[in-house]
Amino acid sequence: MKITFITILLFLISINVFSQDIIVRNNGVKIECEVTSTDSSTVYFNIKRNKKDISTKIAQSEVSEIIYAQKPITDTQTSAVTMEKTFGGYNFYHEGRRLQMNQLVALMKHNDLAYRQIKAAQSNYTLAMILSSAGGFMIGWPLGSALAGGDPNWALAGIGAGLVVVSIPISQHFNKQAKEAIGTFNGGLVADSFWDTHELNIAMGGNGIGLAFHF
Repeated sequence: MKITFITILLFLISINVFSQDIIVRNNGVKIECEVTSTDSSTVYFNIKRNKKDISTKIAQSEVSEIIYAQKPITDTQTSAVTMEKTFGGYNFYHEGRRLQMNQLVALMKHNDLAYRQIKAAQSNYTLAMILSSAGGFMIGWPLGSALAGGDPNWALAGIGAGLVVVSIPISQHFNKQAKEAIGTFNGGLVADSFWDTHELNIAMGGNGIGLAFHF
């Protein structure tokens, strides 16, 4: 049973943690990483080295292809992110499109505070997903055996139920962190759009120097 538990847990960790973007260089070398942004000349990405995240970049001229783990979000800084409550959590939307977790993180990369907040939330999201998925699998296995007329391992189901229970407060903490990050991100959009459409200038008149605010 111990071997089965470890095998299941490692499998689920590999699904949740190692789903990465891939940069393919012109010479065929592949770089597994997290692409954070691109422009006309450069690809910016994070890569793990010695268990540390390193931010680096590569010239577009050296890249033949980028394979995204999830389809990237259009870099739009004028639309707010919305949340819709579901059973046990929330779904996240941007411009009418539902976001996966890594897409939500990528969307916030231009707001430093929101990005740090959502990255912290992502860690709890991944842990909660691993625990709940492993727990659900361990509960379902003996149930399937019982329905098939086999000898179910109810101890395994008990451990699975425990993992599901442990995942609940972690998931709730993620929801709270995600709300804070989205509030920070949307608040930044309001501030940016305000100053984009208004001008504050220093004006000199007959009565001295003043501020001229244009709508």
